Amino acid sequence: MKIKKTAIIFGISGQDGAYLSHFLLKKGYKVFVGLENKFYKIKKYSDLDKYKKRKTVGYNIFATTSKEFLIKLEDDS
Repeated sequence: MKIKKTAIIFGISGQDGAYLSHFLLKKGYKVFVGLENKFYKIKKYSDLDKYKKRKTVGYNIFATTSKEFLIKLEDDS
């Protein structure tokens, strides 16, 4: 059974590695970082580094394969 409407939301700190993001990208999820009321698409693992500027700040990460969620995330990009 495949779940079609799933969104994974988690946080990482600026000093953490983004291993879960990397894993999800490899599994076919579309990954976004939420900053300042906007979503930025992460196309490859190293893209996240350009958004993680401060080590003491937490960053919200969103991942999904759902077309419904992707439309909403990409509209806010």
